[in-house]
Amino acid sequence: MAITRRTFLKGSAVAGGTSALASFLAGGPKTLVASAQQPAAATAGEDFVPTTCWIGKQDCGMLARRINGRVVSFTGHPDHPRNVGTLCPKGVAQVMAIYDPNRVQTPLIRTNEKGKSGTWRRASWDEALTLVGQKIKEVRARDKRLLIWQKGRSKAGAFYDNAFVKASGATGLGHGAYCSDAGYRAAEYTIGPHGVLHPDFRHTKYL
Repeated sequence: MAITRRTFLKGSAVAGGTSALASFLAGGPKTLVASAQQPAAATAGEDFVPTTCWIGKQDCGMLARRINGRVVSFTGHPDHPRNVGTLCPKGVAQVMAIYDPNRVQTPLIRTNEKGKSGTWRRASWDEALTLVGQKIKEVRARDKRLLIWQKGRSKAGAFYDNAFVKASGATGLGHGAYCSDAGYRAAEYTIGPHGVLHPDFRHTKYL
């Protein structure tokens, strides 16, 4: 059988993935240790809580360092199979988002007409969801084609996005993540399967 460039790259990708999976499974399943099992605290009132990064596409494991119940920093979880203790600058810096004075922590409802700079009031989740439901019903009654669900990246599409589109009859539109979807499309067009090639930092000559 003639081996083309495409079939060679596909075979290489499968072999590489199989090898990586085998090396991971050979060490046995890894378990994320609970807060109480972390190394002894160096500071009074200090503890570490396992969590997951919500900024990036990779869902890297993190340890949230708390002092007296207040999160002060994030570091990579050493036992997480995805990032093995590493964490990118975005993951480290997201601690600032927790205490951002402009962080939206409750639903907001506009109190003035559209087309002008918005003024808002806080609302409960029950009030906000009831209002959204009423607006959706009004739009569906006028013309179902006007009901559009547009989003970017989603962490749980099957639970939220797909369920909403199915229940409401909306037209679903999604552009994906600008940062990673370019890599997905490149892999699909080059070697066929959906996936991302891991960077080869060891052998790179330019970064």
